[in-house]
Amino acid sequence: MKNSLDRRIIRTKSSLIRTMQEMLSEMPFEKITVKDLCERAGISRITFYNYYSDKYALLEEMFRKMEAELRQQFGSRQQSNEKDDPEKGYSNLLDCVFANYDKNQNVFSNVNLEQNTILVAPYYHVLKRCTQDLIERYSDRLQPNYPTGKLASFLVLGIFGFIHLGDGPQTDPEKIRESSHQLLSDLTHSRLFTPAGSRTGRFWRSNCKDSPV
Repeated sequence: MKNSLDRRIIRTKSSLIRTMQEMLSEMPFEKITVKDLCERAGISRITFYNYYSDKYALLEEMFRKMEAELRQQFGSRQQSNEKDDPEKGYSNLLDCVFANYDKNQNVFSNVNLEQNTILVAPYYHVLKRCTQDLIERYSDRLQPNYPTGKLASFLVLGIFGFIHLGDGPQTDPEKIRESSHQLLSDLTHSRLFTPAGSRTGRFWRSNCKDSPV
């Protein structure tokens, strides 16, 4: 009985999250109401409030699920990173961000600094947590020269701006990916980090300038 109840809860929550994503592709978050959300999902408001205090709580769960998927994707990609190379690790995380973005295109296509700004903060925090964990993971081999939280914030906001505020909507997505990987490689080879065995980021750059992305 308990297992069937758990499955029903999972289905209900998944339906609400999916409906929220669909509606976000059509209108700003501010215009979405619990009433309209429930009607489209075919779920009563009583059931909705059994699980969520308001639409903001549902939004938080949507991003928690997104973060779990991002971390799972990263773990899968890291299986091919047999030497757990830091640069490959950062590259894998960026690939996962793009894959996650593509999967949730209906949401992210309307996330920018002009509309749906309320979605920017939770999205930022998801990426910041994942990036900070990666910085700490490799800190013995690629030591950060700044506090990890601030450095993670700088990397996330910089890459986010580079991707979303670049050359306009007509820019080739593959070109954006390629340029983003190059930018991330440049940042990890800069004085933001000091590799084990060297004193400055400049030393690292001079000895690794020809390394692949």
